[in-house]
Amino acid sequence: MSPHARRSIKRSFKRSFKRSFRRWGCLASLVAMACGDRAGARDVDAGVVDAGDAGPGLDELRAELLDKIQRSPCPGEPCPVVAFTAQPAPAVEASRGKRILLIDDAIVLQGVVRWPGRVIGVLGLAADGAYHDVTPPLAMARDALDVFAAIRAFPAPVLGTDLDIASAFFTRFSPTLPADSFGHGMDILPYLAERIPDAQFVLSEDQMDAPTPCELLDAAPDSPAWSAHDAFVLNMATTLARAIVDHGINEVHLSWGIGQSELSNTFVLRCGLGPSAATARRYMEPYVALLTSLTSLTTPDATGNLRPVLVFQAGAPGTDPDARRLDCAQIPHRVRVFSVPYIGTAVPAEGSHDYSLLPTSIANLGCSDVFIVMGYTSIFDPTRGDQYFPSMPFGLGRAPRPAWPPTSSFANPIALAHFARIEAEHPSATTDDWLDLLTDGWSQPILDPLLHDPAR
Repeated sequence: MSPHARRSIKRSFKRSFKRSFRRWGCLASLVAMACGDRAGARDVDAGVVDAGDAGPGLDELRAELLDKIQRSPCPGEPCPVVAFTAQPAPAVEASRGKRILLIDDAIVLQGVVRWPGRVIGVLGLAADGAYHDVTPPLAMARDALDVFAAIRAFPAPVLGTDLDIASAFFTRFSPTLPADSFGHGMDILPYLAERIPDAQFVLSEDQMDAPTPCELLDAAPDSPAWSAHDAFVLNMATTLARAIVDHGINEVHLSWGIGQSELSNTFVLRCGLGPSAATARRYMEPYVALLTSLTSLTTPDATGNLRPVLVFQAGAPGTDPDARRLDCAQIPHRVRVFSVPYIGTAVPAEGSHDYSLLPTSIANLGCSDVFIVMGYTSIFDPTRGDQYFPSMPFGLGRAPRPAWPPTSSFANPIALAHFARIEAEHPSATTDDWLDLLTDGWSQPILDPLLHDPAR
């Protein structure tokens, strides 16, 4: 997705989010689930005020939280705002094999306040393409922070499904939250946090977007403009690799991707002209090397043995080797995930190869590795969406319906969580064995992970 498209969606979502609460009094965002902090959150101060003991049970906790919310004068005055920094938590042994680098928007603030002990790092992207550890300044209304402090003080992990305070919280505090709290990733992090309860995360809201100067449109392949592009992407690759090794990351989750169509949107906006397929391929070529370099790394698993780093990436339609160079490149240990809207046809637990269920021809989806049933057909028809991927930004309770379409970006975390389940069920297997089980021998299966969900 191009930077311009992502910013437009974020602005549109922020506006629609606030309108949703004025109209419904409830949160309307896509499907995600969340959980309390099992990986040492109680040991880390995220800059929030400790609310003390939350009470003996969930009913009492929920009543306490609703009382805090209802007594707050926010968004009116006084509504003091607390400034703090995102301080990483220590990595814990229980998260080995389940450490995830998540690059997406709208994830840092909610990660730090809701699951502070599970955020072991935050990365920023410098002007030269270097990713580096950062402790970004953050801010939130004190009364909102008190709600999260009470959740963290509860003596047991608290699932978002157990809270059911989202409507009250966001009706009260949505106008006080910064604009970058809302967006694409705000449902993905809660889903992964709940479905992989021992996972710890390194987060970055800086996507892997290199500059798009107009000179590239007619530059020779070995021109200084292309050399600068290559150097920028190489810097991203080198510094991301260092962060992955330093933090012991096992999986990288990317909703991000580029192809000729995405690049055309950006170049047309900037230059009035889109790139040719050959130019798009040239632009993507160093990204192929970037992902290949990441999946060639090894980091410790739960047993302390080294295993390959995996990349889970949202897939896209198209198989043109130039226009979809990055999507269609053969990169070991990368899984490309595409979504399948649920249309009432049951997919067996072992998966299906009935490609009539796909939203488009399998010939147009040949660069995807696995297809994930999303549970609903559209934003307006969440047939089984609440069972699959209930919307729970900040892990505070369910929203009434999804606000994102059933796209690959949201199939991707479902696939990663399903992989974690396979890994747990086969602890003595190798990474390649786990991938073979997930992808049915790389045969492009259609999977319905809900069939494997013990809570269904």
